[in-house]
Amino acid sequence: MVWESKTVTYLASVFSFMFAWVWNEKTAGNVVCSWGRGEDGQLGHGDADEKHIPTIINTLQGCEISSITCGADHTTTNDGVPRELKLAR
Repeated sequence: MVWESKTVTYLASVFSFMFAWVWNEKTAGNVVCSWGRGEDGQLGHGDADEKHIPTIINTLQGCEISSITCGADHTTTNDGVPRELKLAR
C-alpha cells in the first residue's frame, strides 16, 4: 500500500484530483502520488485513467521536487532546475 510507513508532507488539489508529496521512512526519500480524475492526463501516470487510490508517479521517483501546482486540467512540478521552455501555438 502506498501509505504504509509514510508521512504526507504536502497536498495539492483542485476540483476532482489530488497530489500528495509523501515522505517514505523506509527509503528516507520523498515520493509523489496522485489520484482522482485523469481524463486529461493531469495525474502524471502517462494515461488518462482515473485512479481511485493514491498511486506513486514513477517518472518522478528520484527527482528532488520542490513544489506541485494543480490547475483545472493540468499539473506542474518544480525541481528547482532552470530549463528553456518552448511553447507551441
